[in-house]
Amino acid sequence: AEPAEGARSLVYHAMLVGYLDWCRRAGLTKVHIWVAPPQPGDDYIFHAKPRDPLHSRPMSAAKLRQWYERMLGAGEEAGVVAATGELFDETQGLTSLRDFPMFEGDFWPDKLREIVRETAAEAAAAATAPTGGNGSKARSKAKGAVRSKASGSKASGAKAS
Repeated sequence: AEPAEGARSLVYHAMLVGYLDWCRRAGLTKVHIWVAPPQPGDDYIFHAKPRDPLHSRPMSAAKLRQWYERMLGAGEEAGVVAATGELFDETQGLTSLRDFPMFEGDFWPDKLREIVRETAAEAAAAATAPTGGNGSKARSKAKGAVRSKASGSKASGAKAS
């Protein structure tokens, strides 16, 4: 027998809301959810799940975001999720990259390492190159590289009640 349309989402939503409830009871006050469609071969909830011809294409980013928003809405109705928001809004007003939330496997830790390496290489090259002065122009350019290459990203977040 075929499962009812949307039954799988209901089960996944219940599992995720249950996990958020466990996180809340364990004392966590924030959860960050990165909303990005899986790439071919990615398994988000179950490892090495069997191929399913009905669900072989990943959801678009917009549809996946709606899926998570419905799940978070169910969490709010159950009293598990107190509020949702955007990482972009949460990071407004930060004065240092050190305060930006970093997540293993995320874009930012690798990108920041790359920026630091590039900046260090530029600074080293500037320090050994004849500048005709005190070299402050090269140092200023290297410092500006970190500022100009860093920008915000969006993700959904949930706060536990």
